[in-house]
Amino acid sequence: MLNHITKDKIKKEGLHTIKAIVGMKDAAQIRLVAVISKSALAAKKAEGEFYLATTLFDKTGTISMPLWNSAEVLSEELTVGTVVFVTGTKGSYKDVPQISMKTIEIVDDIESTAFIPKYKTEVQILVKKLLGYACKIKEEKYKKMLEAILGIKIANDSYYEVTDKGKWEAFINCPAAVSHHGNKLHGLLMHTVGVTQAIDYMVTSYKTFDGVKVDPEDAIDADLLYFMGIVHDYCKTNEYTYDTAISRKENILVSHEVFLIGEITHQNILLGNLFTNEELSKIFLIEMLHHGDFGRYKLPEDEKNNQPLEAQLLHQADMIDSQIVGNIEKIKVPKDK
Repeated sequence: MLNHITKDKIKKEGLHTIKAIVGMKDAAQIRLVAVISKSALAAKKAEGEFYLATTLFDKTGTISMPLWNSAEVLSEELTVGTVVFVTGTKGSYKDVPQISMKTIEIVDDIESTAFIPKYKTEVQILVKKLLGYACKIKEEKYKKMLEAILGIKIANDSYYEVTDKGKWEAFINCPAAVSHHGNKLHGLLMHTVGVTQAIDYMVTSYKTFDGVKVDPEDAIDADLLYFMGIVHDYCKTNEYTYDTAISRKENILVSHEVFLIGEITHQNILLGNLFTNEELSKIFLIEMLHHGDFGRYKLPEDEKNNQPLEAQLLHQADMIDSQIVGNIEKIKVPKDK
């Protein structure tokens, strides 16, 4: 049976982050407090013997820690979500960093959620920004569909009522990625606000090559674009888990784009068919194309120039937030020592 300790018994000086450990030379001594994000018995090469394959997680990254002895006994205590204090050495297997454990103790008074990174910006500040963009939508059918998908009723840019707690909380808490921009709690909300902010600039300030301002009502369906900016990644709530660590669910066979198409189709029926089949087809095409050449679905080369302008703009807004803002974050975040 493993020893249990409390955090006040752990000397803070000399503790390492996973990011710092990954950068160390092999055989370097390490001390680490982290949470177990994966724990599974795996077969050794010798028939009938097992080892415990564990992965540790903190706010800076993940690292594997194979436990070779007493695997079946340890598997009962070292379950996913268990916070542990580990000493040992940094090693590697096939050039992949791992920890060679010397001692391991269970920390009783630290919650696993303390290791999940989250954005410093207050959620309600992000929500207020999102509501502001939603209130710029003029057509009632887009507002109703938006409210049905998010699980809220929007009164104005400062007040809303939650109509489906599960859907709304999933949206505002979910990360948008595992290793890229948005890979923190509330990352999906942060990314959505960022994309819609870029769209807001596009529909109010977009200019042609000769400098003549284009009236959005003539060239761009602003309501459609605001709507798509807010909902385009909503169904990532089906892809990620973040109760003990941020990870993508295994065996996801349907992408968030396809999930959203199903959700819009379902809600459209419940709302009395607000959108015609032609309108739905345009929405679905924009959704499937919003990753551009990085996406699963691509138009043939000879059809790319015929795609809706809103599809091109949504893709560019998505890239502005996910790539450019993501790179800015990397530059501004100080490196671990």
